[in-house]
Amino acid sequence: MHEFSLAEEVAAIVERHAKAQDLIRVNVLTLSVGSLTCIECEALCFALDVVLRNTVAAGAELRIEPI
Repeated sequence: MHEFSLAEEVAAIVERHAKAQDLIRVNVLTLSVGSLTCIECEALCFALDVVLRNTVAAGAELRIEPI
């Protein structure tokens, strides 16, 4: 399941940007996912829910926009 490794990278990016901007909380996370990526959006949402626990984006609303 490559969605889990993608979720880990998204979490790292979110943490890096939150730290750079002195954010203590991320409320909404919007991702654009291309149709040729072969990403299973449901699996990605599950992986993000797990990976984002104990981060600034824990409990953030996930918005996935297909492109």
